Amino acid sequence: MSPAAPAEPKTYRPFLDVILDAAGNPELPAGYDTWGFKITRPDLRTCGRGNGERFRWPWPGNTVTDEHTVINGEPCPTSVTGGFCIAKNLAGAASGGYGHATILLLAYRLADVAGEDADKRRVSHCLVADVVAGQDAYRKAARADLARAYLAGAYLAGADLAGAYLAGADLAGADLAGAYLAGADLTGADLAGAYLTGADLTGADLTGQQVTDQQRAQFRGEPSWLS
Repeated sequence: MSPAAPAEPKTYRPFLDVILDAAGNPELPAGYDTWGFKITRPDLRTCGRGNGERFRWPWPGNTVTDEHTVINGEPCPTSVTGGFCIAKNLAGAASGGYGHATILLLAYRLADVAGEDADKRRVSHCLVADVVAGQDAYRKAARADLARAYLAGAYLAGADLAGAYLAGADLAGADLAGAYLAGADLTGADLAGAYLTGADLTGADLTGQQVTDQQRAQFRGEPSWLS
């Protein structure tokens, strides 16, 4: 009997695709070649550049430019290097600790990249194309890559997260009541205090989880592994 063929590696939708879907799948504005995103506070403010002040992003249709941006490969702006940080994925967007309230869809040019790493880029110029409510995006995140996302306290009741990759995500205190998480990978995610009433975890991977008896009584379905 021939050995079984190795399983195909799972593939996940980039979260940027989820944001674009929530924004109505717009075309790139003229003069720009790349999409990115930024998670901000509800007032569109984010961390400053090491000077203790918060930077306020403009409303859609407006741009930000720093003509003194230093090109040195570093992904995060400082008071010396300047520029603006744009996330490639949710790990890159998590450093500000804003989590899930407001997402800016940003357009930029690769020629304006001054530094980057695997999760984010620093650019000298970009356009704010749209604002997306975080919960609207996450409700469309089935089969998406949400690894290391900061979703502590997020309202995700009824969200479709089936098959999503949530490894290492911070879901502490999140409201997942009635959420559909069948087949989701929650390896190493923080579920401390998460509200799971009616959530469907059929086949979800809960490797490394310490789920309380109260949480066990809340969710539906049988996870693939539960500590």
